[in-house]
Amino acid sequence: MVASPRDAAASLAAAGLPAPDIAALVGAWPEPAGTPEAAACSRFWRLTDRLAAELPPKPQR
Repeated sequence: MVASPRDAAASLAAAGLPAPDIAALVGAWPEPAGTPEAAACSRFWRLTDRLAAELPPKPQR
């Protein structure tokens, strides 16, 4: 499990995903304090889905 946006960025960069896409995801990372806004969480998960679709198939990772 990824604990922070910085950890996620490092993992995604190591996987070869484009830096602008990684920056967009890190910028959309919901704040842990309080209850995150639904729209912010939705945007974050849409970006996550898009980046996951760019990864190579599991046997090639």
